[in-house]
Amino acid sequence: HQWTVLRGGSGDEIAYALEVDSSDAIIVGGYSTSTDLDSQSNAGGNDVMVMKFSSAGAHQWTVLRGGSGDEIAYALEVDSSDAIIVGGYSTSTDLDSQSNAGGNDVMVMKFSSAGAHQWTVLR
Repeated sequence: HQWTVLRGGSGDEIAYALEVDSSDAIIVGGYSTSTDLDSQSNAGGNDVMVMKFSSAGAHQWTVLRGGSGDEIAYALEVDSSDAIIVGGYSTSTDLDSQSNAGGNDVMVMKFSSAGAHQWTVLR
């Protein structure tokens, strides 16, 4: 055993996906219901949560992204430039100017290696 990290807010933080980037940093994806997780704002319900840790487990950043409904990331991939792509679903009608067709829509989001949101698609 080398190390353990616990990180969370007053609500629930659930991780469903984990990837390692080219610098051996660890990216975790899932969802959060917290309104006080690493100074991030929860837009309502479950919001997509992406966290990055160094290979030694030091927290680097956290991003929450969502609309008034639920957004959950079940899958995460790191591309060749270390950008982060998450996949899951959304029930929101106000997520990043996307239109929800009703119920649970497929959601794909892309973030830079520094955690900056780049785009969101709902289908």
